[in-house]
Amino acid sequence: MLKAIMASVIPVVILILNWTVYLSVYAIRRSKKTLYSGYQSSLMLLYSIHPYIVKAGVALISCKAVEDSTLWLTADVSLKCWQAYHFNYVTRLFLPMFILFILGIPMTILISISRLRRSKWRDLVTFFTAGYRTSSGLWEVVICLRKTFLILVLGLLGSSESVVQILSAMIVLYLFLEWQVREGPFMRDFHNKLEAFGLFLQLILTGFSFYFIPSLHIRDVILVIISYSILLIVLGFILTSIGILVAQIVLYRRRKGVVQPTLPRSEVASPVIVPPPPSNNSSMLPLAPKTDEANQSNLYKQ
Repeated sequence: MLKAIMASVIPVVILILNWTVYLSVYAIRRSKKTLYSGYQSSLMLLYSIHPYIVKAGVALISCKAVEDSTLWLTADVSLKCWQAYHFNYVTRLFLPMFILFILGIPMTILISISRLRRSKWRDLVTFFTAGYRTSSGLWEVVICLRKTFLILVLGLLGSSESVVQILSAMIVLYLFLEWQVREGPFMRDFHNKLEAFGLFLQLILTGFSFYFIPSLHIRDVILVIISYSILLIVLGFILTSIGILVAQIVLYRRRKGVVQPTLPRSEVASPVIVPPPPSNNSSMLPLAPKTDEANQSNLYKQ
């Protein structure tokens, strides 16, 4: 419990110390770049400690069943889960911690990157956008969400069986692996392959955790792996079908939304009439106009 209280105080202490240093430097130099650097370092520090905050917060609601099916708090086994004393910790400590830090830090980074990456202050978020394609500048937020989901799955399912925890973690890893392969957020293809290989390796190692469950036999492990593989294939097929359907709907709306520009009547060009080509018949040729000498000779004859 003390660990969770410290985790809720640490972000505030870090921000206070960080801005104390930068405001002191600003009082000496009087340069706005110092304030911008303080804002940048605050984002970096909050991003670095975010997994620790999530883990400490989830520990407040992570319960474990004992032999008599009574749920006890994992962080403090002397407390029964969802009793009056534990409920006070959830409402007064976990909920503010969840809103301000577990959700607040990713949202702050998301808003900062969205507003600053295409402005003249884009250097403030270079730490989060360097190496990514322009269309994938928010990928660090996706990585932050991946870590958060994994910690939440393993923490909230603490009272469940180990098989449920492993399968849930593998589903989360598979979904983010599929997202990584389809998006390809990095500029270099080598980095995309390296990230995909890392996620695939985590997926395989998580699957090997079945062998360390004492209540499962080898036959049960093989059946679980086969069933999970079928589940992943079906899930991948469903996600691919949904993606293709959404892409087709977007493409259809774009084509339907294209309207041919209409010109005003004054700017509409009048049709050009092209005369037919002259034929070889000499009778159809126009007569040459009379010159001034021919007119004078006719007057002299008269």
